[in-house]
Amino acid sequence: MLYFLYGKDNFRLFLREKEIKKQALATNPALKEEAVLDLTLNQAETFWNLLNQQSIFASNKIIVLRNVLENENFKKQLLKKIEELSFLKDIIILSQLNEAKPSESLLKKLGKAGVKVEEFSFLEGPALDSWIKKEALFLGASIDSFSINSLISFCSADLFCLSSEIKKLACFSDKINKEALKTLSFQKQEINIFETIDSLAQKNKQKALTLLQKHLNKGESPLYLLSMFAYQMRNLILVKQFFSLGAFKLGINPFVFRKLALLRDNFSFDELKKFFFTLFEVDYKIKTGKILPEQALFDLISLV
Repeated sequence: MLYFLYGKDNFRLFLREKEIKKQALATNPALKEEAVLDLTLNQAETFWNLLNQQSIFASNKIIVLRNVLENENFKKQLLKKIEELSFLKDIIILSQLNEAKPSESLLKKLGKAGVKVEEFSFLEGPALDSWIKKEALFLGASIDSFSINSLISFCSADLFCLSSEIKKLACFSDKINKEALKTLSFQKQEINIFETIDSLAQKNKQKALTLLQKHLNKGESPLYLLSMFAYQMRNLILVKQFFSLGAFKLGINPFVFRKLALLRDNFSFDELKKFFFTLFEVDYKIKTGKILPEQALFDLISLV
């Protein structure tokens, strides 16, 4: 079975890849998820070699090959072998990310060969509003029209950005509304918590404390800053332990993933576990009234 996915909305395209693999494995548990390859990494030869590996004992494979329009030689080979590939029992998912768009002639040839072609354009209007509502609901939060419009103004139709922002807001409150956005100091420039975490990674507590004070001087909520620490430290643990899976499989915004990837080697697992345990301690003290939120933040930095 052969699929060709393309379009600017990489978020939904990646979800569709995942859905195809899940459905295929449900139908045939013996399928082997072989590889996720990318032509921008010069992996065309690897792709053809995997397809040529035949054995009476081998299971059929699931192979993903991204950015197939980036290589003219590969396109020529693909068109020569397209009918042959369409008869294979392997599940082959070809995709093209971002701006590049296939020609009408290529789409016709793929369609004629029985390839399942799907396009993923950016959502807009009511469809985008509906997606945001469903995402918030999935995370246990409601969201009003004002907040939807604010998020769209901030992220446009970038579902990676929207998903990340909704997760952060839902972590803080189960009602995402104007007051919540105001409390969280929601604005065009995302709170730069990475620099504070980086200071901790460099064992520079004084700089981390100074940066923290700057956040508070801007009127940013101590509780939100604490939730951001928890959110990004959780992500950092995931990136450190499962870096090879990549941003999408970990459910992390690619921009955030790149930032955390630069930090992952600056913390040991023991240090990350200590930080996370301290976060839970501080959160408990705040909820039981044993400490003020602002003081809790400074204690968190000092104890790490």
